[in-house]
Amino acid sequence: ADINNALLVISVADKIRRACDSIGANLFKARSLINNVKDLAIERGYSESEINDYISDKENRAEMRGMRNEYFTSKGASNLDDESLCVLGRTEIASASQIGRLLRLR
Repeated sequence: ADINNALLVISVADKIRRACDSIGANLFKARSLINNVKDLAIERGYSESEINDYISDKENRAEMRGMRNEYFTSKGASNLDDESLCVLGRTEIASASQIGRLLRLR
């Protein structure tokens, strides 16, 4: 569950930065979280190949997009409304949430 939660955080932050020109990625923190998630999966016995297959799987990606979009809705935003994602991104950054720490204002 914690691996999927971290993947959700990464997915939310990635969609926000792609939708909003005024927000970019904090690449160092994003890369660090990705590496931590990968290390955790390896500690739990998953191979590098299994990890890559899981991340690339179309069904897993669709499920993650659904969870990401549910998160947006729960916060009053929409994956189809870039401005609402910008507002959410600025809120996440201001609150220094786990998502906000992966983002930065340009």
